[in-house]
Amino acid sequence: MSKLLGFGTNGVRVLGAFSALFVLAAAANCGSSSSDPGTVADTGVGVDTNVPPGEGGTDTNKPTEGGTDVKPSEVGTPDIKSTLLADGTFQPLSSNGMTSDDFFICFDDAGQAVAINTAGTAPVTPDVIDKTGASILVSGKAVFSWHAVDSKTSIGTLVVWTKASGAHELTKTAVLGEAAASADGTTIIFADNAHGGGKTVDLTVAKADGTIIAKSVIKDVLEDSTSTTAPCTPTFAWSGNKPLVNWCAIPVVGETGADVGVDADVAVDVGADTADAAAPAGAIASLSLIDGTTVTSLRSNLQNRLSVDKAGAKAFVIDFNGDIQVLPIPTGAALPIDTKGSFGDLLAAGDKAIYVTTTGDFKIATVGATPAPVTLGTKVQVFFNIPDAAKYVYYGTNYNSKTGVSDLFLVPLAGGTALNLDAKPDGAIFGDQFTADGTLALYYVAVSAGTGDMMVVDPTKAVTTAEKLAPGVWVSYSPKGSVVVYNDGYIAGSGDGQANLRIIDAKSKAKNLVAVQAEADFYMNHAKTKIIYSSQDVSVKPGLYVADVP
Repeated sequence: MSKLLGFGTNGVRVLGAFSALFVLAAAANCGSSSSDPGTVADTGVGVDTNVPPGEGGTDTNKPTEGGTDVKPSEVGTPDIKSTLLADGTFQPLSSNGMTSDDFFICFDDAGQAVAINTAGTAPVTPDVIDKTGASILVSGKAVFSWHAVDSKTSIGTLVVWTKASGAHELTKTAVLGEAAASADGTTIIFADNAHGGGKTVDLTVAKADGTIIAKSVIKDVLEDSTSTTAPCTPTFAWSGNKPLVNWCAIPVVGETGADVGVDADVAVDVGADTADAAAPAGAIASLSLIDGTTVTSLRSNLQNRLSVDKAGAKAFVIDFNGDIQVLPIPTGAALPIDTKGSFGDLLAAGDKAIYVTTTGDFKIATVGATPAPVTLGTKVQVFFNIPDAAKYVYYGTNYNSKTGVSDLFLVPLAGGTALNLDAKPDGAIFGDQFTADGTLALYYVAVSAGTGDMMVVDPTKAVTTAEKLAPGVWVSYSPKGSVVVYNDGYIAGSGDGQANLRIIDAKSKAKNLVAVQAEADFYMNHAKTKIIYSSQDVSVKPGLYVADVP
């Protein structure tokens, strides 16, 4: 997941902090989506094009952009012991840099894309994913790496890596960013045989060891998210090991009120705006299920958006008339939800659909014979995905496309009065939305230049009870109870910069220092028992470190 679990524009889900508007060029600021399976049902889509530190040299001096150099003596001695796991200078990915089997994915000081086993015993030798990798996508247990990418067409060589199968070159005609892996890491799908200047591709299904299952199983798929007449890119989901693909073949002009162009694997939906008063351009999409070499068409005349429940048993779709339906997979009668859909999602359990109408009404409905929609808000432009056990959802009515921030409201999924958390608007979510015990909501206000004030509030009480846990925080995660791991004291520099890594109990306010000026993009293992970070601090040996959550 991206650091900013946040915002995009015009119905497009995006990655990144203030950024993901250029997701393939600068990638998102982020912590770890894969360390946080309860927050998002995210398969890891998001390409990180950080420049490997080997290009241009490694600078172990503290950068001074944004402030003076920070020395350990100025912030204190760490209270929690860290273990050096692997020697070297490692630049972490700024979007989803942990596989679902706990491999840390980064660039080493030679510019190689590498994987480091965070469950291993020190010293750990990194596995090389791609010696010349420059753009990385982590999808479950699989890592995709593109190199030799043409800057005009986005066509390049694609390599896939899993721990079980190693690294394998798949094709030299891939399109940057278009690939996905099944949850168990055994099956992959990717854009292949790019043609038409990278605006058209075929889709190929393979095993993670590179063995082709179905070459060009769907041909002539539109791959053109920048088109002003027919923006559309294929979006992927999974029903077990069978790929589900929402894809476009023939460009057409869309109907009034239909937003198109959604990345289905990212956390946030955004959509309807004043531009919808005119007929926006679009392309008619189809939903297909691929089983071996067999392609089954499940629906056509769809918008280019797809959301699937955690079990891969149901799909949320919207057609070009605005009809929202939930489709049982692979066959079954469509379950109607609403006739004025703009954008939305299926909750992980598959029992609820949450969506925004063409008039901006934010609703949640039951998947079944009687949807009985409940209105959660009005004039809504954005909303955040729903963690598995969450009882609340964040949304915004005033999204700033230039800064990537919004006003913030928090409302019970059962309906009721929303808390107005930030009316300015300058709010965001950097990391986890709630403490691990579900009792407190975590969010950011006064967001500027990538950091903000980390706030906490009991959602059962008035917003006046909100407290500032720390100022100028880059990202935060809650591993257990009311404990929050975060970093502050941010200094801009190589990669996404550095920050001091800390732990705080959101209730007692007890605080501990973990590390000084570690790389800003830190991660946690899936069990949330370990903090994983890279450091170039001159006072310690450069490398990848692991600290146990106390």
